Amino acid sequence: MKNAVNTILFIFISVSVLSQTPDVKKTTIGIYAGGNVSSLLTDSLSNTKARIGYQYGGFFRYGNKIFFSTDIALYSMSSQLVDATDTALIIGGANTIEDKIDLQFLHFPIHVGYKIFKSPDGTSAVWISAGAYLDQIFKVKLNDLGLAKSDFRTTSFGLVGSAGIDLWFLTFQLNYHHGLTPIFKVDDNSLKYNVSFSAGIKF
Repeated sequence: MKNAVNTILFIFISVSVLSQTPDVKKTTIGIYAGGNVSSLLTDSLSNTKARIGYQYGGFFRYGNKIFFSTDIALYSMSSQLVDATDTALIIGGANTIEDKIDLQFLHFPIHVGYKIFKSPDGTSAVWISAGAYLDQIFKVKLNDLGLAKSDFRTTSFGLVGSAGIDLWFLTFQLNYHHGLTPIFKVDDNSLKYNVSFSAGIKF
């Protein structure tokens, strides 16, 4: 956790230094918030269902037609899971345990983007981007399944694709996050998927 936070701070400071260069029009700083729909896929637990969560954070962009972007955000994602043992299945599900799993984590993506359309003054644009992310879990809420933070891999990685619209000082973006590393320590096939929509203000 400490190493991830230090890395994020280093990136933020580096981009902030870039923002002090004479060509300030190339740098955009903003904040955003929104909702997400997420799901955990795992062989250990059956009948997983996506649920709605939320996220909020800040971003830096540097560039013009082609740009570099990095965020730091707090994500809260939720997924409905069912723990059905062989015994539970035999007796008609009497021992089946069902509950939602709420994860809170720091989300740190790095993108390279392209502006498909850009207004002459540079304040409005339609853009797409792609990159990779690092997630750092710091909290797992109490649940009937008995899952705790110790059952999850603290750090995970994945790919992210985004599309967005900038309208003057407003920005809107849709993101898809595709997990590449297992979420559960005991299940190498457990992956996290997430679709999020955010609205924000840019400066």
